[in-house]
Amino acid sequence: MAMAPANKSGNPGVNLLLAVAGLALFIYLVASSGVTLELIFQVGGGGFGLLVLISGVVILLDSVALYFAVAHAGQPGLTGVVQARLGGDAMQNALPGGVVLGEAFKAMILRRRYGIPLSDGAAGLVTIKLGLGLSQATFILIGLCLSYALLRARSAELLGFNGAHLVALALTAGMVVLMMPLIYLMIRGRSFQ
Repeated sequence: MAMAPANKSGNPGVNLLLAVAGLALFIYLVASSGVTLELIFQVGGGGFGLLVLISGVVILLDSVALYFAVAHAGQPGLTGVVQARLGGDAMQNALPGGVVLGEAFKAMILRRRYGIPLSDGAAGLVTIKLGLGLSQATFILIGLCLSYALLRARSAELLGFNGAHLVALALTAGMVVLMMPLIYLMIRGRSFQ
């Protein structure tokens, strides 16, 4: 007996039901967060459009980085990487401890759909996250340098002790110094194998 090929897109009725349930949950969460229609109208369509545009660019750039990080191990295609990223992000934002589960989900999807070994998928994801952390720490370090005089002058008023500017600079610079060798090791070696 020949079996019918599996429908990879699933049952359209179930997919529609899940999409409606997801939309209803989104509306409920927005409504219960204190965001009102008046507040949304104050921000306006331009503000909402800008938010969507910026989020889309971030998703696309992160997906491109992941694509280049795993392209040597298989050919996932940019669309597949975007889908894996969106699925992982949905899991990260929906579940407690989702950061760990979301990253594991991305690596598993890349393995199941495109044959990319878990070691390569995980290494690519870790490299991207370390790079993101390094860029954020560098951004904060630049901001601290620009606001150094103000933070030094208002340290006691804001935090209750003098020297907050030095503590903040030391911690942020320490993060940058800690991440740089880790990124170097990830890029040049086979750390996950």
